Amino acid sequence: MDNEKHLSWFLGPKAENTENFEDMINLLVKDYIHWRRNYFPEDPILISKSDQRRNEDKSDLIYQNLHYLMAQLRRNFPFYSPRYIAHMLSDVSIPSMIGYFGGMLYNSNNVTPEAAPVTTEWEIESCNEILTLLGFKPSPSPPLANAGIEEWKDYEKKLVDEFGWAHITSGGTVANIEALWVARVVKYSPLSIQDICRKEKLKFKIKLANGNEEEIQNVDKFNLLNIKPNESIYLLSKFTKALQKEKNIDIQKASDLASELLSKSKYGIANGYGKLFSEFPPVLFCSGAAHYSVKKAADLLGIGKNNVRLIETNDKFQIDIKALEKEIDTTIKRGEIPLAVIGVCSTTEEGAVDPIHNIIDLRKNFENNKNTSFWIHSDAAWGGYFSTLLRFNDEEVFKIILEKLNKKVGIEKESSSIDSLFEEIDNIISELLENEQIKKKNHQKLVFLLIFTKETAKEIKLNLAENNFRHAQKKLVKFIHFFSNQVDSYFDEDKYIFIKQDTDITLNDRIKSTSEFVKDEIEIKYKNYIKRKEISWGGSVVSSLLAIKYTDSCTIDPHKMGYMQYPCGVVAFRNDRVRHFITQHAPYITSSGQNNLLHNPPRHVKNVDYGMLSKDNLPYSDYNIGIDAFAPFILEGSKPGAAASSMWLATKTIPLDRNNHGSIIKDSLLATRELYEWMISWKIILDATEEDSTNAYEFYPVSSIYPDTNVIVFIIKPSLMNNLKGTNELTLKVYDHFSIQAELGDRTTSYSQPFFLSKTLFSEPNYSFKSLEQFFKRTAIKNAKRDYLINGLVVLRATIMNPYIYQYKRKTDLNLIKEFIIELHKISRKIALEQIKTK
Repeated sequence: MDNEKHLSWFLGPKAENTENFEDMINLLVKDYIHWRRNYFPEDPILISKSDQRRNEDKSDLIYQNLHYLMAQLRRNFPFYSPRYIAHMLSDVSIPSMIGYFGGMLYNSNNVTPEAAPVTTEWEIESCNEILTLLGFKPSPSPPLANAGIEEWKDYEKKLVDEFGWAHITSGGTVANIEALWVARVVKYSPLSIQDICRKEKLKFKIKLANGNEEEIQNVDKFNLLNIKPNESIYLLSKFTKALQKEKNIDIQKASDLASELLSKSKYGIANGYGKLFSEFPPVLFCSGAAHYSVKKAADLLGIGKNNVRLIETNDKFQIDIKALEKEIDTTIKRGEIPLAVIGVCSTTEEGAVDPIHNIIDLRKNFENNKNTSFWIHSDAAWGGYFSTLLRFNDEEVFKIILEKLNKKVGIEKESSSIDSLFEEIDNIISELLENEQIKKKNHQKLVFLLIFTKETAKEIKLNLAENNFRHAQKKLVKFIHFFSNQVDSYFDEDKYIFIKQDTDITLNDRIKSTSEFVKDEIEIKYKNYIKRKEISWGGSVVSSLLAIKYTDSCTIDPHKMGYMQYPCGVVAFRNDRVRHFITQHAPYITSSGQNNLLHNPPRHVKNVDYGMLSKDNLPYSDYNIGIDAFAPFILEGSKPGAAASSMWLATKTIPLDRNNHGSIIKDSLLATRELYEWMISWKIILDATEEDSTNAYEFYPVSSIYPDTNVIVFIIKPSLMNNLKGTNELTLKVYDHFSIQAELGDRTTSYSQPFFLSKTLFSEPNYSFKSLEQFFKRTAIKNAKRDYLINGLVVLRATIMNPYIYQYKRKTDLNLIKEFIIELHKISRKIALEQIKTK
């Protein structure tokens, strides 16, 4: 069945795919050994058989330590198991493991193509897939050697247009720090540019945040610092062009001179941020649920932790937009600089997704009404891969458009087809032909339209028969636009007016289609209690994920919901030109001659004069591909090529669309929704089955409705103790039964542990009492505010990311969600009863 295909991408909870996995590992090792043996095969053998025999004791020591290592590793938590639902860890895919293992053997360093000629290209290729997933435009690929003039001109155009840039990091923390590092440089660089423009008498206009144009020399410094991020990015090339024109020098000299002059400015970033920050203090905004790396970044970047403003969250732990607006407004009035807003696409503790679309709208409002803009960074380290559910294939897009058009002409969904649509179009034309007045004036046009309609229907059906849905879609859209114009000029009845937008995929289409895709009917059955319910996923989360493409940067972690090996995070930028702001030159690392005006993607054509392109001088094979070293543009230096090979093979094998990688995400979300339904129904179940006559405890998910992604945070409250102290005690004691305290030195193995949970503590200032006020009302805990401010709230966290949980339920009699709830019930009831006796 298609809904279980992703089981072939993983080793399996019982290592069921061992044969394929071992075969691939052996293939890799043998090929690697073959590679070693055949490089200069005439070189003599160094380690003879007698050497090996003499050194057997050394080999024995390796084996001895290896066996000890294996024994100790088995003390690890079984992250691969569907019974492990604690931290954000799970099984990783076979292509990820194989890719990492292969890259690890060759041990390339993706700092530069000189040290990693293969894996640097793989990093660029796979990161372009990430850019596409997030909605950013990937960097253009160089034309093939035999490309025609049109392809070359199209490539030239794409080089001028905006495109994104992404690269692999060691994880989300470094990715977040790097994004804010870039935001800081972009935000404050206009001051030094203005300073040099005044000294060199360079004149050009820039756009303020509100859209008004003004000479750069005349712009107020506060307004200059608050221009739109993209305007600030392009300001560097504007400055360099003005310098080139004024000095009458070539591009490279102008770029070098620009860097030299900017470094000498009293506002030059090269001289440190002390003066800049003292005059114009920067402020970062995020919710209290944001990742701790934001405060790390503030420390490292000189912004200061106290200049990270924690914004209130709602009862779903999403950032409160009104509170954010108020805090930014207050910041502006103080004369501080709103540097960046960090919107979180799935918080690490609750799986909450901030309304990124509302943050985008808020920025537009500040630009238009306050002449102030700011960088928006989306921390989608956990939630970025949920965007795979929004990537439809050509067939799905065609069907959505066809269904909309059929609905427009009054055809029911059950009858929706290409035949029904064109049959109705034929009827419309026939009705027009029956109108004598219209027929008299337009008979020939209508007959042509009727013939054209039949021919188009045949062509589209032929495309569909060949599964060429992209061409079918293009022809259908083109025909509907043409037909609409014709019919609109003849008739004025709404019935016959085709709206152009009906051939576009709208936000509502995506929400509806996603909810249909991630949907199931579940049965909650325990003893004599039975309830069936339809569960699905979508709504405002879809809007947030789709809005990432309007942010300036984004963090996404393939080593989390990408089911890949550590370390593999990714930082992505909407505009590749940010690289011009952070370039560091190292003489021992080759790059490809980037400068402030030459805008080449990381992989590009080196020796083509685009201005001279013609049919007679096409480059064909007479060009070289240049690849920029990563090191000059990123925070980290050396980094494993193994991470790139892991990500490349995983992405190649499991495409980032909803029918492939999205199928894994789908199962994760459905399992989460089912666990949530069990949890909120459990008290009703116990009452109905009369199992817990003492009514010793209750489960309370902290969020008021089901989670945005696949993390459930909950407490266990003693029913006869309406205070926070008793609730925290019970929750902590239950946690002890669902964890091995390895961090406290417990050396117990995990074989006897049936399930694993993690815990966390909610407390001020990250989680204000106000953000939890509705939760405390639901739980009826007394003196909640007083006790919360003293002790905080202990919560348990279940991360339902394992790829096997839902498949076990589909394919076997084992429902691990139900089994977990029953186990949680037994432990909670036992401890709650003991707690009652001691009070």
